Amino acid sequence: GPASLLAEAGLPYATDYEPVFLNRNVAVEALISGEIAAIGLNRTHIDSITKKFPDQKFRVLAKGEELPSDVLLVSPKVAPEVVEAVRKTFAEKGDVLLAALTQTEENAKYLGGGFGADVTDADYDIVRKMFANVGVTEFTEFVGE
Repeated sequence: GPASLLAEAGLPYATDYEPVFLNRNVAVEALISGEIAAIGLNRTHIDSITKKFPDQKFRVLAKGEELPSDVLLVSPKVAPEVVEAVRKTFAEKGDVLLAALTQTEENAKYLGGGFGADVTDADYDIVRKMFANVGVTEFTEFVGE
């Protein structure tokens, strides 16, 4: 994420800058008005704001690594036949599920995607690194609780 990009550039989290968490629309307006110096957005949001503000020139300063796929987790209490039914549905009807999912602009980022079961724990090391860059190193509770 943005904090990782800044840390890799030699700017430790909350040391050389003040992180501010804003609603995306508020952040864009604040950037345009000069109230904030920069914002971190995903590619879909960048595309959206450049369309919404065609007269504004936005400059991408850095691009982070691609994040791993989202995962669907199941409790060990769920019956194995239910788990298998869900896996089968995603494998056999993934295209239909994806078409339904991408009907909204917010989910347009999933266009061209797919469902797979080939994820590994190591795929998520980049996410752990992002959390570590903002001081979260234990994952026993939700951030902010």
